[in-house]
Amino acid sequence: MRMDFITDQTARFIEDVQKVTTVEELMSLLQLVLPGLGVHHFTLGELRPEAGESFAGTFPEEWTNRYVERQYVFRDPVHLKLFHDREGFCWDEKRLVADRLLNRKSEIVFKEGCDFGLHEGFTHILPSLGGNIAIASFAGERVEQDPKTLPAMHLIALYMHAKFKELAAPQELPDSELLSLTPRERECLEWAGQGKTDWEIAQILGIKETTVHSHIENAKRRLKVGTRIQAVVRSARFGLIQC
Repeated sequence: MRMDFITDQTARFIEDVQKVTTVEELMSLLQLVLPGLGVHHFTLGELRPEAGESFAGTFPEEWTNRYVERQYVFRDPVHLKLFHDREGFCWDEKRLVADRLLNRKSEIVFKEGCDFGLHEGFTHILPSLGGNIAIASFAGERVEQDPKTLPAMHLIALYMHAKFKELAAPQELPDSELLSLTPRERECLEWAGQGKTDWEIAQILGIKETTVHSHIENAKRRLKVGTRIQAVVRSARFGLIQC
């Protein structure tokens, strides 16, 4: 009975998702579907090899902001497994321990996520344009391990991602804004996109660490974003830098 329910829920979502016309409607539809699949939270993000940006979902806002600001993508045991296996999987503490993915740093990220109710889940890698890596994660305090849940989540993630990209396609920046990033700002963003810290970028470019920080802060302001990861993703999306 449970398996039929999952199959029916997935089919209804695929049918209904085609009808929504705004991101808000899309998120509302997802909120209706998640409880029936035994999960409470969903996030959809697009990652480059060394940078990432979470751009949609129902994960707690405080956790999402912390994750982005502290660049947890580089220590998240779930993402480390995803980058290694390149396929969808179920995860919880027991599985992550068995895969030897919980070390001193990654365990901190996992435990902090648990504080926000993200104890178990499903994570998928999705095809995306421009060489990006898109990921989708479903999580909750306890997630039922039904054999059909993982492929059902994968289908929902694929349709969710495609519809979100359609509805939330970024507007092109005016030429004046595109040209306002200086060559040095672009250079700093490219190194930031490869996971380099301000100090490391300063050593590479032969300038002061404070100067690197200023360049990146100026780029964030001109690109109208709040974090350096968002600045990297947005500038790469418009062809301003190569990552």
